[in-house]
Amino acid sequence: MSDASPRIAVLGSFMQACCWRVERLPRRGETLQAAAFSSEPAGKGLSVAVGCHRLGAAVDLILAVGNDAPADSLLLQLQQEGLHQRYVHRLAMPSGHGAGFIDAAGDNQIVVHGGANAALSPREVAGAEPAIAAASLVYAQWEIPPHTVRFTLEMARSRGATTVLNPSPWQSVPPGFLDCADVLVVTLGAQGSLACHRDGTMHLAPPLAVEPVKTIGAGDAFSAGLCLALGRGEPMTAALRMGNVCAALSIARPGILSSLPRREELDAWLKPAA
Repeated sequence: MSDASPRIAVLGSFMQACCWRVERLPRRGETLQAAAFSSEPAGKGLSVAVGCHRLGAAVDLILAVGNDAPADSLLLQLQQEGLHQRYVHRLAMPSGHGAGFIDAAGDNQIVVHGGANAALSPREVAGAEPAIAAASLVYAQWEIPPHTVRFTLEMARSRGATTVLNPSPWQSVPPGFLDCADVLVVTLGAQGSLACHRDGTMHLAPPLAVEPVKTIGAGDAFSAGLCLALGRGEPMTAALRMGNVCAALSIARPGILSSLPRREELDAWLKPAA
């Protein structure tokens, strides 16, 4: 693997993830007894930013958080991770929250409330123009208002960055929206991952076989690996493999941010057999 450290800007989202571990997922109208409960910082953009940082990229995170205890905890964790907060905006409203049920097989059901994420606007993004102009790659996802995503990707393309859009949580893509995305990436769970380039080429990569502890956060771990590789200028096949390795490392252990792999773990997995 190259030692190059790309600069990546991430249009982030923060969700305080509250997760209940159950033997099976609940049916309609049913109450189940949970075997365990956890609450920790998460969010599609936040996880990708932390993941890219742990893999060695220089990361600028554009993010909105609320005025509450989960935001306090997150800001402390970002400091401990070594991620700067100059583009993290604290708003007078609740932070985003998510509720997830994880069954014995690692499958899940998730409900989220966007909170401060829904208030992240083009104005905040415009303030991060120096970071976007310096980035080799800009990543966005749809826990943020679509008009803010589009503004960000259009700015990034005009500054010469590769733009990656993960349309998750899934929604129909507005007409013309993909004109500002160089790469559209979709994670397919047990079926692997799919990347569509703006030139019309499509790349499908099967998942790696691991015993899952949980599946929450796997897509974000995948996106971090993919963005690291593409930010270095590596081909899509290599980027998809790197993403799949990161996802496999993530689902094999508990936690969301805590399960995101570090550079040395990725290097060890990708190292050719002697």
